[in-house]
Amino acid sequence: MKRIMSKEKFLALYKRQQSSGLIIKDFCDNESYPVSCFHYWKKKYGLSHSYSKHAEPIGDSFISFNIYDALLPMFRKDRYA
Repeated sequence: MKRIMSKEKFLALYKRQQSSGLIIKDFCDNESYPVSCFHYWKKKYGLSHSYSKHAEPIGDSFISFNIYDALLPMFRKDRYA
């Protein structure tokens, strides 16, 4: 049987979980609410964060790195002499 939950009801549940400081599993155990349902509604209402999103560097915080310059000392001929 599929549970139907309004967005307002889930947002109230979600806010309680966030303010409790508990991880989702512990919160759901305390509330006797299935973890899978919590994640389903969280995703359905767009509250899940994608792990593929990366923070863009701000200002000069990006560091350019050339891997060939870093490996160059490994291939020096005098290293093996």
